[in-house]
Amino acid sequence: MKKLLFACSLLVMLTACQERFSVEGRVDNAEKQTLYFEWQSLEGTQLLDSAVLKADGKFSFKEKMPANPEFYRLRMGTQSIPLAVDSLCHIVVTTDSATFNTSYSVEGSVQSQYLRELSLLQKQTLAAFDSIDAMWVSGKLKRDDYMDKMLACVRSYKDKA
Repeated sequence: MKKLLFACSLLVMLTACQERFSVEGRVDNAEKQTLYFEWQSLEGTQLLDSAVLKADGKFSFKEKMPANPEFYRLRMGTQSIPLAVDSLCHIVVTTDSATFNTSYSVEGSVQSQYLRELSLLQKQTLAAFDSIDAMWVSGKLKRDDYMDKMLACVRSYKDKA
């Protein structure tokens, strides 16, 4: 009888995991700030849920498991953390409000970890573009040097991505 009860419990847990997924974690130094959980579809971004964070910064969102892999994000203000949901049902994100989308950890989703690396690489590349552009505008770079530096940034991004 105990074995049957254990097997039924395990089956219920596995079934629940397939029907829903969860994103939870902690945002340090974010008391009273609102954290949004959004779905990024081809038609645009749709708000699914939100939470006003307490002193401990903990949050938890649960949603129906999508039929196909989908992209989601956690957003605080104008900063966002991209997430990928496929067959996994539990993603854990830890970050700080000051470095929300630049210094965070994500566990439980290899695809979300890859998105993190790509997102940070994009931010670095855009910062490099801005720096090169500022040198061009100030007259510190000639046209050919400007183009060479921009193309080098693009090649570096492509190689790493």
